[in-house]
Amino acid sequence: MNGQVCVVTGATSGIGLETARGLASLGAHVVLTARTAEKGNAAIADIRSSIPDASLEVVLLDLADLSNVRFAGRTLREQHPRVAVLVNNAGVFEATRRETVDGFESTFGVNHLGPYLFTRLLLPALLAGGASRVVNVTSEAHRGSEGLAFDDLDWSDRAYSGFRAYADSKLANLLFTRSLSKRFDPERLVVHAVHPGSVATGLFEKDARLWVRLGISIARYFLKTPAQGAVTSLHAAAHEAVGSMTGGYFVDSRIKTPSRLARDDLDAGRLWHLSAGLVDMEA
Repeated sequence: MNGQVCVVTGATSGIGLETARGLASLGAHVVLTARTAEKGNAAIADIRSSIPDASLEVVLLDLADLSNVRFAGRTLREQHPRVAVLVNNAGVFEATRRETVDGFESTFGVNHLGPYLFTRLLLPALLAGGASRVVNVTSEAHRGSEGLAFDDLDWSDRAYSGFRAYADSKLANLLFTRSLSKRFDPERLVVHAVHPGSVATGLFEKDARLWVRLGISIARYFLKTPAQGAVTSLHAAAHEAVGSMTGGYFVDSRIKTPSRLARDDLDAGRLWHLSAGLVDMEA
């Protein structure tokens, strides 16, 4: 991957940081997205402590602010007309209902709408030559979804559940992967989704319930490290054999069949068109 441009969202900590480190170790020029310059520069220093000659840069990106996503996407595309890999890694879990800058429920907004818009803005650079890849980090938690409530994606008319909202957003990641993979020949763009495994990150520590935080503290001793969690993302992003197919769902670097809901082409198409309208783009 010498010199190829790879973009990793949420690259300042956890799985994202280790994914960026792994791509840098392969010789890629890695663009780390960060919400603040301070976090981005700290991540660069961390990676260079183990890979001194790593080729890295930071682009500020806040997936909870669509105007910022548009600015970041346009800026990155102008700076790098050719992007080889995009890893949509960033994500949130919200224990209580919150809203993005644009008024969307945060889990849906940050985990799906922001990445949807960012990916579409980078498509010209991804399609500029060769077989590029998009890797969407999802979760086996998608199996906990009972299906997207298309008439209430904002949880305005339902009692909010942080875990249900998270499961729905991970289902949305898989449906987005399905739609995107069907829109382009794999010789031009390969699209995969990955589940990193149960990893010791701070994702669920915002849950206010004592039993949840206690369970996370105990489970930490049995969970993967972020570096171990990044292995599947790196497999989908860089392994040669993976480039011969598209639309896959990888768990522990192996293909796995997602839930029936995640394989629903009607819902995948519906989500694509609805998302396009919400971010003011043509479907």
